[in-house]
Amino acid sequence: MGCLAFSAVVFAVFFMADGGIDTDDDWTIAMVLGGNYGSGGNCLFLNSALACFIYQCGLALPGVNWFTVFELMGSVLSLAIVLYLSIREAGLGFSFLLAFLLVRYVLPFCTFRSNYTVVTALVAGAGFFLLLCWAKDKLAGCAEGQAWRVPVGLTLAVFGMCWRPLSFLLSLPFVALAFAAVLVVDVLRRRESLSKPRIRTKVPVASVCATGIALAVVCGGLVVFDAYMWSQPGWSDWKQYHDARSELSDFPTKEYEEIRGELSAVGVSENDYRLVTSWATNDPEFFTVEKMRQIAEVAADESPVPLDEYASKLASCAREYAHHYAVWLLICGVAFLRVLMSGAESNVRRAVAVFLILNVIGVLLISAYFVYVGRFPLRVCLSILVPSSLVSAFMVGCAGGGSVVQLRPACRVLFAGLGTAGCLALCLSICSVATAAAPSLWGVLRNPGPVSSEEPLYELVSTGDNVFVWDVGEYYVIQDGVYGCRSLPSRDFMQSNLTLGGWTTHAPFRMDLEARSGMGNPFRGLLENPRARYVARDLGRADQICQYLREHYSPTASYEVVEQVESFGDTYSILRFSEV
Repeated sequence: MGCLAFSAVVFAVFFMADGGIDTDDDWTIAMVLGGNYGSGGNCLFLNSALACFIYQCGLALPGVNWFTVFELMGSVLSLAIVLYLSIREAGLGFSFLLAFLLVRYVLPFCTFRSNYTVVTALVAGAGFFLLLCWAKDKLAGCAEGQAWRVPVGLTLAVFGMCWRPLSFLLSLPFVALAFAAVLVVDVLRRRESLSKPRIRTKVPVASVCATGIALAVVCGGLVVFDAYMWSQPGWSDWKQYHDARSELSDFPTKEYEEIRGELSAVGVSENDYRLVTSWATNDPEFFTVEKMRQIAEVAADESPVPLDEYASKLASCAREYAHHYAVWLLICGVAFLRVLMSGAESNVRRAVAVFLILNVIGVLLISAYFVYVGRFPLRVCLSILVPSSLVSAFMVGCAGGGSVVQLRPACRVLFAGLGTAGCLALCLSICSVATAAAPSLWGVLRNPGPVSSEEPLYELVSTGDNVFVWDVGEYYVIQDGVYGCRSLPSRDFMQSNLTLGGWTTHAPFRMDLEARSGMGNPFRGLLENPRARYVARDLGRADQICQYLREHYSPTASYEVVEQVESFGDTYSILRFSEV
């Protein structure tokens, strides 16, 4: 009955959850690796080995959003493993709290509105949780029948490292803390048993060390392969360009008036600066790697954050993420009490309690750092709280607070059945959220066409011989209103709809696509290609682009509105640029 109640609560919380997290990057990554660019095979945010593998899957079986396939597979498997281990290590009651955090705040961002950073936190966390539990039991001499944990744990940990290396790194301090707790507890318990005649063996220690070495070697090999791929012509240029562009669009920059003289010295006007700091940099003739570096050198704001401003940022983040941290603190507090009330030796209880306190301090310090540098969105917050919460559950088991629940065969069958039914219900819910027309999970993962093609703007930009150019922010209305976060546009649609910037700017596959569209330089192409049209919701942005064209290509550049379309709850203008 406990298992049944637990599963009911998990699904009830899941269906009440909100998946309102930004997924623009996930959708773009899926397009990059989906094969519809006509070339590719690498991605800035994934390890090159995984990116190449997903890309080859797309080439072998086109029409399937393989990026989403692997996100869903990894997330569902990881959640099942985490909940199983939590129940086994910390007991059913404690697992309700952990399940609430994961299902209410994490799982929606791995299913409804996928975010690969959060997926990494869950998948890598599950892998490390498995390996830590195995290491603890191995050193205690009670790891019989648990050999499966090593390959599965290693696979999930490596998968997480490949999925989002930076998010993977956030989990390492907590994993190191948990492993240190394992070693300390093992040493303390050995001291307690010195008076008892026992035959000690070095085999468990050697096995644990070998597993850690294997993980390090595999991850190191993948890092070396990634570095090799990004040293190749084309990929190297894209990475250098992205690093310079990221300094200007992803991090704080100085006001134009502060650096007017320095920018003028490198030939950058105020209008140029406004465009480059708002993602519009897709002009390979002007916004070169060298130019972006010159701008970044003078524009990057590296000055210390004033104390009063930092305090304001901390307070703002505390209010925004109050529910997330409240649940996390409750998990840590209950874990602390369970450890102190466990039946372990007093020195073991004290040691594990100290590690739990260090766990809390670590989260607060890391969170404070990311607030300071201005890079603390919800996905980063969850990437910190997930591994910390899993470590708290592990610490309870480390001190024997959960009494290691051994499930009977009948309960295992029940758990397996509920798990299978849960995966099926999860798939059906994804179908109903992603597209009401999809009769099955295959209908979500397949890409025969858009989710909805009834919007007038979509009908306009997907037919005819014109090439439509979008501002980066406006282009995502196509994702939100037409394709959703599962389906991907066709190769023909991508070739006739280009953007003026974004993180794929200067990528080899994108440059090839633009060349095939007759828009090797999208900015210049607005003037010179008679088929080029600009899609505008805000004519103020169009004025900025027109000013840019006047400064760089033709002093008589102007535009005219050739058509207006009511769509997506707004008015969009189709513009044609020309020289007067």
